[in-house]
Amino acid sequence: RLKITTVWGAKGLTAHHVFVLGLCKEAIPGIRTAEYPGTDADYYEEQRRLFYVTITRSRESLVLSRPKKVRPGDAQKLNLQVGAPQFRYSELQMCPFLRDIMDTLPAAVDGEGL
Repeated sequence: RLKITTVWGAKGLTAHHVFVLGLCKEAIPGIRTAEYPGTDADYYEEQRRLFYVTITRSRESLVLSRPKKVRPGDAQKLNLQVGAPQFRYSELQMCPFLRDIMDTLPAAVDGEGL
């Protein structure tokens, strides 16, 4: 059985295999909106905790994936704040929480060849 959910929707769930897609800074932590009641620091720490909860949901395997670029129109649909496009794409930054754990992960596999 396949279940697709947001990182918020994964809270409290476990699965044999978990795939976390879109781990770019523009998505997580993303930009704090005015609706968030806390401070910028509170928001950042809540996003860090959410990331931790997300990566601890798997029982057998965990796949972490991040995009390196996005088309401006797609960024707008996803509500990502990105820089000016270069050659029809905007560059995306690695999620800082992913960067924090990079030394503890197995070697990355470039998705271009998959």
